[in-house]
Amino acid sequence: MFLVSFFWGLAWPVGRMLATDLLDYPYSVMFFRYLFAVPVLFGWLWFKEGNVVPLKRDYNYLLLLAFTSV
Repeated sequence: MFLVSFFWGLAWPVGRMLATDLLDYPYSVMFFRYLFAVPVLFGWLWFKEGNVVPLKRDYNYLLLLAFTSV
């Protein structure tokens, strides 16, 4: 639980520093964040639940979640 709190709290200052000081394009920060997070989260899902395939009726909800970055 401590590590969750630590990384959650560290995300804001690091993201702000990257978006304002180090990179010219703030959208590249979002790209690299998702480039790192998506494989980690899908790997964790596969490790915990096995091969999970979404149902066809869930595709619209997944598309909505993807466009709103939830």
